[in-house]
Amino acid sequence: MKVRNGFVSNSSSSSFIIAIAQIINREKVNSWISGLSLDSYEYTIQKVKDLNDKYGKIYINNKGDIISHNFQTTVYLSDCRINSEDEILAINIVNNEGDCGSFSSDYGDDINYDIDLDFFDDNQKNIYCGLCEENGFGLIDKTYGAGRNG
Repeated sequence: MKVRNGFVSNSSSSSFIIAIAQIINREKVNSWISGLSLDSYEYTIQKVKDLNDKYGKIYINNKGDIISHNFQTTVYLSDCRINSEDEILAINIVNNEGDCGSFSSDYGDDINYDIDLDFFDDNQKNIYCGLCEENGFGLIDKTYGAGRNG
């Protein structure tokens, strides 16, 4: 008979980046996006009035806030400067690190849910850091972290 000692779980550890941003200069945004690899991530660009996310993770609540969420946290835009014709970009990146905590050589062998941006690959760091006014965005709410997703 095989016996497993230690922690056994059917949940997985995942790092994440989640963001929502108002697009104020589509030309700059398109230029920024062309230098990234977004195809493997959940993201959408839509006018607020057409907001309809196939993943069910972005919506407008009854107060008019634009909300995006994942297993761990929520970001939102709530401002009178956003109108129904504005476009927004929403990105939801979840990395599955398996049935373990988030590890990095910087953290040793301990589970660490308080990770820093260096934990993510270069493309994901570029996505996170590139959500800024310089790249054509107005109002922005973004965050990253790690946790259990199951």
